[in-house]
Amino acid sequence: KPKDKKYSNSLVALSRQMNYTFALTIDGEYNIPEAFPDFQLQIFNRYGTLVYKGNNTTEEFRGVSNVSLSDGGDLPSGTYFYIFNPNFENNLPIQGSFYLAK
Repeated sequence: KPKDKKYSNSLVALSRQMNYTFALTIDGEYNIPEAFPDFQLQIFNRYGTLVYKGNNTTEEFRGVSNVSLSDGGDLPSGTYFYIFNPNFENNLPIQGSFYLAK
């Protein structure tokens, strides 16, 4: 059942070049867009500014802003905060933080 899934609060290394993404899918483990097709993901910087807004049709977060004044800009290393809203049945939004290392 999708509502029983548990997800990590971390970025996943894609290569040795430190190319990180806020992974929404990992083969054989989970697939957020499939489990929660109407999900919304918001990522904020340490000042509370929205730097990324995602859903089933947007590219995964890769350390680049897609909203606000920094649209398209690489984000600096640091702690970021997210709110994941599954928009599925009675699931409540999940919030957490992660460290973006560049």
